[in-house]
Amino acid sequence: MSIPVETANLLKALFAAALPATPIAGHQDPWRAFLLQLCAAAHADAAMLILDAARGAAGRVWMTGPKPLLGPEHLPAMRHDRVYSQIDLPGIPAGAAPLRAVKSALGPGEAAVLCIQRQGRDFRAVDAVLLTSLAPFLGQALQSWRALAEDRARADLHVDLTRNLGAGAIVFTATGLIAEISDVARERLKTARDIRLLPQGRLDLASGDKAQALRDAIAATLRPRAKTVALELSTDPPLALLLAPGNWAGQPAAIGYLRQTLDASALPPEIWAQSLGLRQSEARLAALLCDGASLKEAAAQLGWTIETARSASKQIFARTGVTGQPALIRKMLTSPVWLPGTEAKGKPAYEKGRSPLRPLPRSELSDQ
Repeated sequence: MSIPVETANLLKALFAAALPATPIAGHQDPWRAFLLQLCAAAHADAAMLILDAARGAAGRVWMTGPKPLLGPEHLPAMRHDRVYSQIDLPGIPAGAAPLRAVKSALGPGEAAVLCIQRQGRDFRAVDAVLLTSLAPFLGQALQSWRALAEDRARADLHVDLTRNLGAGAIVFTATGLIAEISDVARERLKTARDIRLLPQGRLDLASGDKAQALRDAIAATLRPRAKTVALELSTDPPLALLLAPGNWAGQPAAIGYLRQTLDASALPPEIWAQSLGLRQSEARLAALLCDGASLKEAAAQLGWTIETARSASKQIFARTGVTGQPALIRKMLTSPVWLPGTEAKGKPAYEKGRSPLRPLPRSELSDQ
């Protein structure tokens, strides 16, 4: 059985709205584009799509043209897959503008309603048939749209987490070409003064020794009984790469986990003060100690005497319940304050002229 061209085009528009390839900021909402196409096909002046979610969940409404008369209060009286007119629905005033509406099931306690309306003469039977044709697919399309929206929200959350932790991923083929690179890794590489990402998909390291070490590490990662290898790619800013054996698109690959050194002193001191229960002056000292500075180095950077810094450090250890600088570092590095992406004050420490205090040694970490 063939589908009329107009109906087929509307079905394509419906699923194009439900499964957009990539949402682009500033472009027209795909659901509104679908409603505009429906208005043109049904010769309607307005259209509305209502996602009536289950109790406790958020619903959604999309519309185009003058506001239709149909509202959420009319939905409970509607049966699924029946096309209603303005005279069939209780609560629609007599003499109201012509409308047609259909309700489709989504899930337990959930439904979607598609409505068209026009001014003047009533709809023709053929216009109502368009809603009848769309009804079996409406719930499926909205379920797919919502599932995709949730997946994208989770993906965005994970990207934000890795970005805030200074982490990204790079997938290397056996020949050293980059098969895939995450946006976060790309951002991190752009900050490095001694690394370039070449258009042909290779990393160009200014240091010949580091370039050779990377080639050797990729080759070693792809051998039988391969080991996980850690490399220092850059010191300006500090960038470390962990290479592990893996697969990409069904082929052996070296999976690289890129990490930029966290810098506690780049975060606002009030964040650490609130998190650790410290005064702001103590929080500034704690951040420097977390970054690996000695008490003498921290005192010099703060313009304090060594006696003041020593007294403040004792207060910090007492307030945070730790017994020394290593325990304080552990407590701060495992704190959740890094995760929300708190905006740093000023530039990161490595751009302030202070050398990185926690370089990663070049070493093989563990047998895979």
